[in-house]
Amino acid sequence: MATALMRLAASVTPGAPPFQRRQEFAAVLAHSLEQHRVLCDLLSARAGVLEHNVSAGVAARYKKAALDNVAALAALARRRLPELGDHADRFCAEAIMVSGAVWTRARPSAAMLAAYEADPSLAALRMDFATTLREMLTTLITGTLARTEHGGAPSRA
Repeated sequence: MATALMRLAASVTPGAPPFQRRQEFAAVLAHSLEQHRVLCDLLSARAGVLEHNVSAGVAARYKKAALDNVAALAALARRRLPELGDHADRFCAEAIMVSGAVWTRARPSAAMLAAYEADPSLAALRMDFATTLREMLTTLITGTLARTEHGGAPSRA
């Protein structure tokens, strides 16, 4: 995560228009995660597998470490995307969750790959991890800002 944070810090153009900074932030985060396959595997398995069948103490330590990682990413997000303000933590937590989901979908099973090959109409369902994640993160940033600019705070689901 530290490597990703350093790349983010260096790759978002200070003073650029807001939408450009959002796109740069999303692109660098997506690219950085793509380079860390084991981390992406863990992110995709955490809620459905890793958080089950563990003691309360292990679960608490894991969640505290996760909160620390979100806080570190959010601090950087606030520096590069100051318009996120108090919503940076929420955005970063959601970005991590989305990253795991996209990773899972972007790595189809052998059976799905065969289905795509056999039926070209299914090709639209294939996705590239970095491209899809970049687009989703840009949308997530933009949506977070749109909701806050219109007086609606993102709800806790």
